[in-house]
Amino acid sequence: MARKQHTKTVSLEELDIEQHPDLLDELQGNILKGHGRNYSAAIFVVLSEQKEVARQAIAKLTRLVWSAQRQQESARAWRKRAAGGNPDRASERKPFCMLGVSAHCYKRLGLDTFGGPAQAQDNQPAQAAALEAFQNGMKGRVKTPYARWDPAPDGWESPLKQDFDLFILLANNEKPNLDKSVDDLKTLLGESGTMGIQIERGRKSARESDLGKAGVHPVEHFGFADGIAMPVFLKSEGAKLKHRKPSPVHNLDTILWPENSVDGTPSFGSFLAVMKLEQNVRAFQQRAAELKDALELTSADEAEALAVGRRKDGTPLIPAPPGDLDDFNYDDDPLDRENFGAKQCPASAHIRRMNLRREPQLVLARRGFHYGESWMETQPPPEKEVGLLFLGLASTLHNFIVMMGATRGPSCTYGVDAVIGKSQPERCDGSQHWWSEKAAKWVEFQMADFVTPLGGEYFFVPSLRFLRAIEAEAQANGAA
Repeated sequence: MARKQHTKTVSLEELDIEQHPDLLDELQGNILKGHGRNYSAAIFVVLSEQKEVARQAIAKLTRLVWSAQRQQESARAWRKRAAGGNPDRASERKPFCMLGVSAHCYKRLGLDTFGGPAQAQDNQPAQAAALEAFQNGMKGRVKTPYARWDPAPDGWESPLKQDFDLFILLANNEKPNLDKSVDDLKTLLGESGTMGIQIERGRKSARESDLGKAGVHPVEHFGFADGIAMPVFLKSEGAKLKHRKPSPVHNLDTILWPENSVDGTPSFGSFLAVMKLEQNVRAFQQRAAELKDALELTSADEAEALAVGRRKDGTPLIPAPPGDLDDFNYDDDPLDRENFGAKQCPASAHIRRMNLRREPQLVLARRGFHYGESWMETQPPPEKEVGLLFLGLASTLHNFIVMMGATRGPSCTYGVDAVIGKSQPERCDGSQHWWSEKAAKWVEFQMADFVTPLGGEYFFVPSLRFLRAIEAEAQANGAA
């Protein structure tokens, strides 16, 4: 069946998708808003070498995938039970499920027959380069007019160097429920001739004792509140932030990308970047203690906050209105272009390198989770085996590539990202510039090399329309 470009169009600009349940029913969950569950499992899958058997496996998996509509209905039911004093987390034993497809899988199984990411237009050179990166996979070096990034896969964990076909995310509020769902999925995949499975497990907060506590931000392994600066796509969510000017609601074309259609009906998905990132907490804390001395600060916590751009409770170093930790910009803390720094929130601070808070914004919806031991209550800071399973969704991988380029990329003027950056002595000294309030002078100091990529891949999270077409073919062939 030949692919067709859209004959019917849906303009994503200013669209209130919550008023279109048909679109929500065909869009996968976890794209427009995170699933919110406590425990997660990321399953990387190598399907059968036999094309039809592999397609049949996708058909079976389709039944597990949640739509955005189902996610909203589940959230409403949860809030209703919670309002009645009985959230009953055990009542939802079926896990949330999201499915991503790699370019390798689209090509190997001929899935473009059912659709696939649409091509970029002639006036979209950044997206054209990003689509090429998607086709080449994350192990390929990226060099575009806008960014350069070498993922250095030689240092990745061996299981994550495989050419994966699928990425499956399972999530549940109760760990036993999730464990059973993972076992059930392994059985399903085993019966479907799957050649390889790699599973990464984790939770919403690095500190497990935080899970389930109302009003408590999850934390990452360096000890900082996490999940604060999340882009908003639903107008109902934006209404809660109406005090912000301009509106914090992003157009849907920043998170959704159209699929080629076999019948002219518009459908959408989102590009997904997955990376396993290991955190060296001990090295971060030790280096921050040295920064404290270099800047003549009173505590290492102050130095760590300068590296992140926020204090551990999430409060930004740039003043923000009460009750909103993400309503600020850098207009009153401009970059000092003579000394290559900034005084309030350093130029190399993590949140500043990831989001310059000016137009045009690079939108990336983070949906990851933390892996490794919950060490904070009883153990010394670890050097390895803890970190983040990063999941970033956007309408283009360009945003992810540019952000990674900012942490390890071509510009050394303002230094690399002080939290996830990598030293580059072969290219430049990479020195960062920090303002010492007490000494009233700029200090050169390097904060870097605390986070190590251990593997990853690019995927496209397709529409349910696409997946249901594969399921329908399998049923027609009597195989599903």
